[in-house]
Amino acid sequence: MEHIPYYSILLFLITNLIVLYSAKAYTTNEQYFIGNRQMSWLPIAVSIAATGFWANSVFFVTTFSETNGIPGAIYFTLGITLPVFVAGVLGYFVAKHIQYRSFYNMNDYVEVKTSKNLANTFAVVYGLATLYNLTSNLTAFGIIGEYFPTVDYSIITLVLIITVCAYTMFGGFRATVRTDIVQLVLLLIGGAVTGLVIGYPATSPVDVIQTVSEIKQFDFIDAVPFKEIFLTVFLIIIGSSLCNDAYYQRVFALGNRNNILKAFGVGTLILIGAILGFGFLSWTTIANGLSMETYVHGVMNNVEQNAGLLMMIFFVTCLLCASASSMDSALHSIGTIVARKFKNTEKQKTYARLAMVVFCIAAYSLVQMKIDLWVLLTTFGAIRLSLVVPTLYIIFAKTHLDWKMLATSIFLAIAVGFYLQTLDISKFTLIWISMVTPLAVIVPYRLLKPLTDSR
Repeated sequence: MEHIPYYSILLFLITNLIVLYSAKAYTTNEQYFIGNRQMSWLPIAVSIAATGFWANSVFFVTTFSETNGIPGAIYFTLGITLPVFVAGVLGYFVAKHIQYRSFYNMNDYVEVKTSKNLANTFAVVYGLATLYNLTSNLTAFGIIGEYFPTVDYSIITLVLIITVCAYTMFGGFRATVRTDIVQLVLLLIGGAVTGLVIGYPATSPVDVIQTVSEIKQFDFIDAVPFKEIFLTVFLIIIGSSLCNDAYYQRVFALGNRNNILKAFGVGTLILIGAILGFGFLSWTTIANGLSMETYVHGVMNNVEQNAGLLMMIFFVTCLLCASASSMDSALHSIGTIVARKFKNTEKQKTYARLAMVVFCIAAYSLVQMKIDLWVLLTTFGAIRLSLVVPTLYIIFAKTHLDWKMLATSIFLAIAVGFYLQTLDISKFTLIWISMVTPLAVIVPYRLLKPLTDSR
């Protein structure tokens, strides 16, 4: 049992290598970075769901399922999934821009709508957010690996980051989408089969829900789960979704603008089912009378005791896919942002790959600090939330956009967010204050400065 994570990585690697081998070769930058803008909506929908399913999702949905029962799982699931569709709605409005067919990502849009200086500011925040994405997913899988006594945390995270970096560097956007599809299919099948194996014949899904309802509070209007789970997670993920360049890349990769809402709608529904399914696994664990220990480890203990070796390998592979599907999208996105800063188009792919390597090295270094996942989520969430109001302002404003004013609002929000981290306040209070702080700069500016002509 002790070598299961390595067996899972081997299965994961072989599967993705087959997918990469089958992918079409790319010859242009547009093919490498954006799939030649010929992607159909269904593959994009699946890729959206895979990108939105972080390894953190598994940890938090099992945590909230154990502590708050069914309402906790549902509130967390809706909090992390609904913002993804909101990002699609914004992408639909962004795609109305007359130049949208020349965009590779949201950063290109910001530069055209405002200035290169503000786009660079956005790029820095995107970079910090990417670092969080990589660090949190690596940390989560490292914690999963620690379930097995002989697995070394540093080695298992190193193997994962090298694997993801390698296939993302050489595969391009189309291959990233294809690997996302394979990873999500493995995740869904593995989670479903695991749930059936450990749930039957001892109990049925109905029995599981009834048991958990008796043990845990079944009150959907309870103030604590609603505010501390749904609203907090929703606001954090609003920042992660609205300001996640990986989603906007998928907007610009679609061959038809009219398919944007369809792709994001279906992707959100798939994501809801995937996350809620892992919540059900934690309920099964509780119903079987097993200790949740450190939540995910409790589910793994349930799988080990009731499913056997092969299912354990498959289940760990599912968790590995949850980590990798977000990491590869984030890596390709930041690589695209960096590459677009250079005008030498012949070397843009090289610049992108170098950026991916640098971010992987930085993330791996941070992972060794073993920062708490909730701290990572709220800290870097506050950074990303600094872009929410400025992003909305850029998309919908019809007046001249002052990049210095918007940059000031972003840096002020980041500073306030970090300061609030030092105070003894709730995460919900920290998050919403961080998000609305840019208004303290934008509103006075608009009141004091006369309206100018639209650019």
